[in-house]
Amino acid sequence: RHMEEVLAESEERMKLALEGGEILAWDWDLLSGKIHLTPPPEDLPPSPEGYPLEILMERIHPEDLPTVLRGFREIQSTFQDGRFEHIYRRRHPEGRWAWIWSRGSVSRRDHNGRPLRVTGVARDVTERMDMQHAMKRSETRYRTLFDNALDAFLVVDEDTALVREANREAERLLGYLQQGMRGTRLRLLPCATGPE
Repeated sequence: RHMEEVLAESEERMKLALEGGEILAWDWDLLSGKIHLTPPPEDLPPSPEGYPLEILMERIHPEDLPTVLRGFREIQSTFQDGRFEHIYRRRHPEGRWAWIWSRGSVSRRDHNGRPLRVTGVARDVTERMDMQHAMKRSETRYRTLFDNALDAFLVVDEDTALVREANREAERLLGYLQQGMRGTRLRLLPCATGPE
């Protein structure tokens, strides 16, 4: 009786931790080909015997599917460490694509060392990926404007006076077209103020 209570309490803690961290746990039985998901996805009916891999693969973005399948094949044939880690897009129940980070490793092997079971976790990282893509777009816009500006621009490290960035016009005006200015120490020349 006491062991049942301890087990129930442990399962409740795990359930709360997964919910609190918005994490999905997965357990893939390589012999049956079924994957158990905890908690079950919103867009699939609960399945105590697990879900066929094919049903889950249908929800992965076509551009990401080959990489995910290659990772699954590698982990099935490995006698080594047997780790799996990917970020891929999955069709969300609302119809949009969600970015999913998934990581797992071989958790059981047969007596010859062949993987029998792979266990891991998955988490929706759409917000983080959207921010990364927005930063890349912003950097591309900045780089295009900076590099192609008609005015000369330098970005100089305040502490070391080293040029961190220089656009083409700055390099042209200052005679650095061939070697570039990055890493050059900026020496400010005294300005002539004219007759007093």
